[in-house]
Amino acid sequence: MPNMLNVLVIGRAKSSLQSLCEQLEARTDCSVGMRIINNGHIDPLHQLKTDPDIIFVQLSEQHWAQELDALGQRSSGGGPAIIIVGKTDNGTAMRQAMRIGARDYLSDPPDDAELDETMQRIARELYGSRSEQAVTSVFINAGGGAGGSFLASNVAHIMASVSNLRVTLIDLDLTFGNSVQYFDLEARRDLREALEEADHLDSIALDAYMVKHHSGLQILSAIEGHTQLFAEASSDGFDTLLDVLSAQCDHIVMDVPRQIDALSAVALERAEHIIVVIQQSLSHVRNASCLLNILKLELGIPDERIIVVVNRFQASAAVTAVDIEETLKHNKIILIPNDYRNVIDTINAGVPIYERHGASGITNALMLLETELGGHSQKVAKSRFARTVASILRT
Repeated sequence: MPNMLNVLVIGRAKSSLQSLCEQLEARTDCSVGMRIINNGHIDPLHQLKTDPDIIFVQLSEQHWAQELDALGQRSSGGGPAIIIVGKTDNGTAMRQAMRIGARDYLSDPPDDAELDETMQRIARELYGSRSEQAVTSVFINAGGGAGGSFLASNVAHIMASVSNLRVTLIDLDLTFGNSVQYFDLEARRDLREALEEADHLDSIALDAYMVKHHSGLQILSAIEGHTQLFAEASSDGFDTLLDVLSAQCDHIVMDVPRQIDALSAVALERAEHIIVVIQQSLSHVRNASCLLNILKLELGIPDERIIVVVNRFQASAAVTAVDIEETLKHNKIILIPNDYRNVIDTINAGVPIYERHGASGITNALMLLETELGGHSQKVAKSRFARTVASILRT
């Protein structure tokens, strides 16, 4: 689900509202606001100025009937989804809530399982009505050994494990692709086979070609050891395959080899984000300048869809970030710090860097990049920090 759900919690009892907010903030699929009713109005939505996706209304013990009446007088068409939180032994309130069009009636306080089921159901309904398709991000090296595969694999993992998105990583290097190695996994079905059968694949059949990581990340790649010299594949089925994936994923991350062939051209043209990965060397900057010209002039890709990532960045290097920006005339540049020890440790262990070195500077930089591409890891990290501080202050 590419977009976060905007949730507003409304009620009169501050302490119980805060508890409900904490339950919701523990999730990674929503941003939460709170509104305490203290203006004397019986209508919980009186002068509501925000436009959230979901509103949780916590019924008061004394005024629950009037509060439900006030909600019932409002038009439910096209408005936020209303969730009522109240006593489950109040059958009258439950029936009235259903009559006014509430999407659910949860116990006060809600059970984690029922809250999760309700949020997932409403998210499916909302996203379905918006007909959203997966966001696509393509990583491509501007020079040899820039580290695009490492970045693509680890950003995809952060999207799946931290932002809780449904993510598929596609390794389009049919000769030397190694994305599965970053997860200590092994591909058993080949990407070339999937492309050949694309016209006959649905989401269930395509699932058999995927390698699955415990984070939820799915990987589609060539089989290691079955490499072919100058391996090529027809692009005819690639659009079809991406259409099937786009309907079942939130984000597609593609690791594209440093060449513009039939498959990579399709990937680049479909991508919302193109991440050009370079290092701080004159040759990499020159190659990046050439690649940017191809993307913009030959493929017609607008400047705002392109991000230049300087991998293994060191402030002391001869080629500075300012030099790169001035040479490339591109202002969307992200720096990933050099951290050889932690990076080589994760590669050798086959464990994503977020799982092995989650507090490192490079992990934080990757989370910033992931958030730039539409993920939520920075918001999740801040929310977890705020909850930790709050729990310490309460003790």
